Amino acid sequence: MDSGLQGEPGGCLRVSSAVGADRTLVVVEGEVDFTTSPRLAEALEEAMANRVGRVDVDLGSLSFCDCSCVHVLLAARERAMGTGLMFACVALSPCAERVLELTQAGSLLQAA
Repeated sequence: MDSGLQGEPGGCLRVSSAVGADRTLVVVEGEVDFTTSPRLAEALEEAMANRVGRVDVDLGSLSFCDCSCVHVLLAARERAMGTGLMFACVALSPCAERVLELTQAGSLLQAA
C-alpha cells in the first residue's frame, strides 16, 4: 500500500507498507498533523489487518508531527496489543524524537 505524497491543508504525507514473513513495515514520510493523521491511522489499521507477528513504524523521514501523530500511534499500539501483535516505532526523525520525548510516549512506542 502506498498513499502517495499528497498536498493537504496541513502538509504532505506519504505512508507505504511492506509485508514480510514476520513483520509489516509502515514507512511514514512528510507531515503528520490533525489533518493528515486519519490517513496514518487508516494505514496502521491496514497493516494490523495483515496479522503478521509485528508492526514496525519507520518515522525516520517525518519532517513534522504533533500530538495527533502520537495519539494515532498510541491508539494503534493499544489495538495491536489487544490482538496479540507487537507494535513499535523503529526509526525516529529529530522532530518525531522530540515530540515523543515531550509527551513521554517514547518508552511505550520504541522497541526495547
